[in-house]
This record gives sequence, C-alpha cells and structure tokens, in this order.
Amino acid sequence: MTIHRKGIRAVAACGPCVRSTSTIAAPAPARSTPRTYLAGSALCLAIFLLACDARGEDVSLCFGGGGTVEAPAPKLPADGKPFGVEFRFIAHVAPTQAIRAVSQWTDDPKAADSSAFHFDLTQASRIAFTLRVGKGRSITVTSKQPWDLHHWHHAAATWNGADLVVYLDGKAVGEQHLAGVTVASSPLPLIIGHAAPPTRRAGQEMPGFKGFISDVAVWSAAAPALAETVARHAAKGVAAGEEGLLALLSLHQAAPGAVTRESVSGQDAKLSEGLAHIGWCATVAWDAAPPIASPLHLFSYDLSAPARARPAGAAGAAGGDASPTMSDPRRMILIQNARTQQLGVLWQEKEKAGSGIYITWIDADLTGHETIRLAGMDDGILAAGCADASGNLCYVEIQKTPSGRNAAVPLKAFLHGAGGDGKAMGKVPLDVTAAGKGLNVWNYGGRWVGSMAYQNGAFALILPRTMYQSGDGLNHQGAIAVVFPASDPANYKNFGQITGHSFGNLLTTNSAGAFIGLDLGDCYPRGVHLHKFTPAAKASRVVFTYKTQHSTGPRNGSPKYDEISTDGKTYYKWSNDNNTYTELGGVIEGRGSYSVVFCTDRSTTGKVLDNSRAFGGCDDPRDLAMVRIIRDFERAPDGNEVSDAILAGGIPEGSTSESGGFFNFAGAWTKQRETGVIWLTHLKSREAAHAPHPVRQRDGSLLILWEKTSPDGPSLRAAAVSEEGKLLGEAAVAGSTLHLNREDPIVAMGGRDFFLATDKPGGA
Repeated sequence: MTIHRKGIRAVAACGPCVRSTSTIAAPAPARSTPRTYLAGSALCLAIFLLACDARGEDVSLCFGGGGTVEAPAPKLPADGKPFGVEFRFIAHVAPTQAIRAVSQWTDDPKAADSSAFHFDLTQASRIAFTLRVGKGRSITVTSKQPWDLHHWHHAAATWNGADLVVYLDGKAVGEQHLAGVTVASSPLPLIIGHAAPPTRRAGQEMPGFKGFISDVAVWSAAAPALAETVARHAAKGVAAGEEGLLALLSLHQAAPGAVTRESVSGQDAKLSEGLAHIGWCATVAWDAAPPIASPLHLFSYDLSAPARARPAGAAGAAGGDASPTMSDPRRMILIQNARTQQLGVLWQEKEKAGSGIYITWIDADLTGHETIRLAGMDDGILAAGCADASGNLCYVEIQKTPSGRNAAVPLKAFLHGAGGDGKAMGKVPLDVTAAGKGLNVWNYGGRWVGSMAYQNGAFALILPRTMYQSGDGLNHQGAIAVVFPASDPANYKNFGQITGHSFGNLLTTNSAGAFIGLDLGDCYPRGVHLHKFTPAAKASRVVFTYKTQHSTGPRNGSPKYDEISTDGKTYYKWSNDNNTYTELGGVIEGRGSYSVVFCTDRSTTGKVLDNSRAFGGCDDPRDLAMVRIIRDFERAPDGNEVSDAILAGGIPEGSTSESGGFFNFAGAWTKQRETGVIWLTHLKSREAAHAPHPVRQRDGSLLILWEKTSPDGPSLRAAAVSEEGKLLGEAAVAGSTLHLNREDPIVAMGGRDFFLATDKPGGA
C-alpha cells in the first residue's frame, strides 16, 4: 500500500527468480484510457476485502478517516420551491454511528441558523435525510428499507414544497407531509463525506465513511417530475448540463486524473488532507453487471513526494541531506512499527558515491511520511534489514567489492542497530572470511539479496553471496542462515550453507518462536527449500522440485540423452542449469500446516519434471500453485524426492505425484519427485503467473496477489484460497499497470495489507 519511486531491476520470465527492488509511482494516464487504474504515484498499496472481476471499473475517490470534499454552495431555488439531492455510495464497513454522506449543515450552536440539509448513512444500514424547515427546526425522514454492504446504491431525497420523500435505488422508501413550512437556501459549502473531529487521540478510529461516494447532485425540477427524475437518475446517471442541475460532483472517472487539495479532476472543490494524499482508488463501477459482492480495492501513496520536515536537531541524520525523496532507490524493504502502527521502508539510494541508507516512516492512513538518514559506510551495500516490535531497526551492510581488490584483505561488513528515530544504537563488525564461523563473503551484490526477520529477542538472516574460491578453483554462490541474539549480536550462530546457487529467498516467523524461510536453489537438492531455525538448531527440506535443461554439447565423453533429444536438437547426459523455472511466493502458517505458495512451469500436458521442455524460449505455461506441509516437516525424508510424508492431510484430491530426474554436472543420475501440488491456475501456452504474494486473512484463508502475463498483455490478479487449498475465487483486479516486486513481504495492519509495487508504463 505504500509507494516509492524506483526503476525496475531485470526480471526473467522463464529463468532464475530475480528480486525486483523497485516501487510504485503511477503517473496520471489520460481519461481516454478506459482500463488504466490506480491513483497518482504510489509506493504502498492498501488492500482489503476480496478480489473481483467486473464488466465495468472506475477509479473513485475513497472516503474514510474523516476525509471530505468541500464544494461551493449550490444555489437552491427560492423558498419552498421543489428540489432534489442525490448521490451514489458503496460501503465496505458498517457504520457504528450515523455518518454524514452529503450535507449543507453545521452543528455549531453559535453559527447562524442557515443550514439546509444533511444526508446520513445510519448504523442500522438505513439512509436518513434531515431538512431545515425553520429557525431551530428540522425534520428527518429515515428509509424503511436497509441498504447492503459491498453494493452500489443510489440515494435521493426530494422536496416538493409539501412532502419530503426519501428514495433508495429509485424507489420511495420513506416520506413525510410537512404543512406550512418553508425551506431556505444556505451559504454553507456542500460537504461530501464525514468531517473528522477537531481533536482525536492517537490511534483513535475515525467515524468517517469507509467506502465510496460519487455522482453527488443537487437539482431543481417541477414538483410532478421529482419522482420521475429520481428514477431516471438511478437507472442512467446524471448528465452534465442537465436542465435544473445546480451542482454535480462525479468523484469518479475511467482513469486516474489530477487530485489536489483544490481540485478533483478540475472540478471546483477542496479536499481534506487525507483525501488529497490518497487520491484515486480502483473500484467497481456502479453500473457493473452483475453486482460485485466484495471487490478488492487498491490505494496508492506517493513516497517520491517531499517528506515532512524534521525539527531542527532531530536525531538520525548522518550528515548530508537528511530528508531526500525516493527518486530511484537501489533497494527497499517494507517493515512495520507495531508500537506506533506505522509502516516503514528501509532503503538505499541508487549506486553513487556516498549512497545513503534511510528509513522512511509512513502513516498507516497515508496522510504523510518522514525520512531519516541512517549510519552507514560510504561504499556499503544494504544487504538486508528488519525491525523489532518497537520499531528498532537492524540491518546488514556489506562493502562493495573494490576494483582490483587485494585478495588478502576481506570486505568490511557490519550489523547495525538503530532506533525508530534513526539514532544509532551500535554496530557489530561481521567476519566475512571463509575461516571459522565467518560468513564466507568474497563478493556481494547483483540480483540476489538477503532477508531478515525478528522474533523473541533474536534477528535472523538469510544471505546469498559469492564465496571464496573453493578447491575446484571456482567462486561458488550459495545462501547461509545466521541468527543474531539481540542482547549479544557479536555472538551470532552461522548455520552455514542452506542452498547452493540461491536464486531467491524470504524469511518470516511462526507462532512457536522459530524462523521460517524459503529459498530457491538450482543446485543439489534442486528445488524450493523450506527452512525452520532457532538460535540453536536448523532443519531444511525440499518441498517442490522442477525440471532441468541439459547441455547440447558433450563433456568428458558424456553420452547423448536420446530420451529428450529431438530431430532439431541433441542433448547430452550432463547439466549445469542455473534456471529454476519457479518464483517464490511465501509461506503462510495455518492452523495445522504451512502453505507454501509459488509459481512454476509445467508442460501443456501437465508435467513438471519434463526435461525435454527445459530450454530458452519455452512457451510452457507458468501456473500458480501451493503445497501444504506438516508443521514438523523435519520428520520427513530429505532430498530431491519429495515424500508424501511431508504433506499435511495427505495427497489432495485431484493432485498427482510425478517422478523423474536429471543428469547432474558430473553426469550422475539424480532422482526427483514432486507430490501434493495444488494447482490454483490452469493457464495456456504462453501464459504465465508471476510474483505471487500470499497473506493470511482473519478467517484462515489466503489472499494471493499475482500477475498474469499473456499475448493479450499483463494483468494484476487475486485469488482466495482456503487453508486446505480449495480455490474460493480468482479474478482480475482493476489496477493492471502495477508490477509486483518479487519476494517482497506483505505487511498486514489495521485491516489492510500493504505491499510494494512498480508502475509498468513509467517504470517507477
């Protein structure tokens, strides 16, 4: 849900999993682009509810947190003349008190008695219209019928000089006859949304409307035509320039447009601070058919904009510009301060002399952010980082390999600690040599980055790196697992290599106090590795394995691999395949299992271990998949042959096991087996799922965001899946210009899920 500016790093559609470290900043496309969604530049996106597909989509102005739009007062007709007020709304949270949707009203007892009306949504899911009918006098009509959550509704009220009528979706649902009263116009502005209270406690929930309001109109018509006008507007909408129209604010459009504090798409209106920051949000059009029950909404926030000014002498600045914008970060890591309920982005500037490392804290309601520079080396690279529950930071920095380096001089590396205010809390030098418990870092950087997590007084690290030269004369690449006790980080535990040729990783925690990691390795074992480790012990198992490309030339007299050779290409019985044909998604702890989510290639006949289909330009589909793994997975057999014993609940219905293998670098046959895979998509040739992002919902189900690519272009997708692997719903999501950053975490907070993404057209 947050946004940064950053260029996209190279990613391979059919090769090793590459982490993208870019962020979102969606430019404002022209209105004529009917299916481009999401608001002006953004770094983090907030998501709630379940995804949907719809015939029509809009981008609308989202209300909530006390956000309002203020427009000039409509000039109502002279006293007693007929007029109508209407708007459309869709609510996603039931109000706990009556909230103002549209009003010309003040509750100030000292104000002149000039209020006109207020249109409310009540806690009983009713609409209520209050009309001022004289000095100190008002009358309220409440609908007899309720409205539904997650559905667009049309609300209207009319006054014909004698009768006040309330309508819901074009039908009269309440009325009252008023004899001998007059209605005066008001100079007060037209307010859309519920204003925030003047003061509030930190963390206090706003009473504002959680949903969308659009097509606000005030109009005048002949008394006999009021009901007819309401019915026509409910069915077809309000036309700009319509006779009798006194005010019209659509607050929606086909594509993102300009949203400032003073204007909504050029309309004369003022936005409260929260709305001006959040801007447009992808939503379902009111006339979409059929109605959508629970749409997924994407909100964006631009972290490339200037941050809040920091007070003079504030802690954290390590020299230089203490509050830069995220113009083009090299690396970004989404974190959370659970104590202050803030999001954070730990990031580093693009490679340049004195590249700084920063923490940017973002308000969870997306109303502002602050950037603080952290301590670091002039030639250091941010390798990984995380925060504890109080927002204290821990991050690893490794020196960039100098040109013409002296092999006898190891790189510098540090584990840094800092408070949430950026003030340094100390640093621990890390031994990166190949001796003892050294981390064996000959070189660090490039596409592969590390992951960190905090739990119960310890920080854990998965670090891929290029190692010192081994006995075969090569500098191999692999990942290690390390745990740092927060009380004595210098006394860290290095578990050594967890995967050879580590081409992707992520790290989280479980409810039992252990660290849970995923790692994507192309060496032996070859597959998706699931890890569990504490400061004292580590366990690892392969939970899924995949195909291998064999060499097209002989080596040391290796024979031909006739079984997969074709008339056009001859393969030999040895391989050195650095492709993994798979992208990591995440591991989610459930009530009785771990759900491991990933995307992977399989042939059009459904085979995973088909080595004849492993070559550059292969058009096999890449599907979204998951496996359910027992909590004590260390009891299952190890190796490339995944055992049924590792599956939670046994082999799922409809799932099949597959055996195969490959000839390794030495020409020896290596057996493989995959089992228990639950296929969540069944894509066609030249279609592919990418960058899955799973997050656990309150009911135990998983919401998985992912991208689909095809000859028709890319699209953002979402799937709801039960813990048992049953697909509850899968659909496209408005906002298809978004590119999900691979392996980045999702942070759940306040009923929303926050993640990093990139805008495809702008590359930011």
